[in-house]
Amino acid sequence: MHDHFKGVLLYLETCLVAGLFGGALPGIAVYITVSQLPAGIIAMISSLTVLITYVFSYFLRIEAFQALRIASVFCGFVYVVVIVLPQSTLPDQEMTWWVILALIIPVAYSLENVYLALCRSALTDSVVLPNIVLWCITVMMTPVVHIITVIHIDQGENHTLPANVKNRSNAFVKKRHGPGFSKIQIVD
Repeated sequence: MHDHFKGVLLYLETCLVAGLFGGALPGIAVYITVSQLPAGIIAMISSLTVLITYVFSYFLRIEAFQALRIASVFCGFVYVVVIVLPQSTLPDQEMTWWVILALIIPVAYSLENVYLALCRSALTDSVVLPNIVLWCITVMMTPVVHIITVIHIDQGENHTLPANVKNRSNAFVKKRHGPGFSKIQIVD
């Protein structure tokens, strides 16, 4: 019985860590940076996940040294520096800090990959694990999303939907439904 309980705790730990690094942290980073950076830059930064995973794997001795992989890691980091340099592809020098914040996205995904490679229990089923991880992400992100929504509503931001999003309406209203529940309703 004690071993079974220990196995369940290890399984839950795996799901929570995978949920944190594989969904919650990158999700928050995307949410924060998407309004500050062009989508193409966020996509390019997110593509660094494979390179960063290799760096972590190399230093944790999961992967062996391979010159071609090291060269690709170097090229990937040069590619980020070229994006971040002032008067380069960023329209404004102030965006440099947002690019650095966006680097949380590939770093978090890489940490999830390495963690699962090192610590995945024999109990973890490849079909069940993603479902439980999604539930963990939902539990972690629900309060964050609620807090962010309340802050945006309380700051009196303009809630007009962009023309390319709406077809028949120009605003939405947040209505409370019961304790702690809210609903976005399209207003004609």
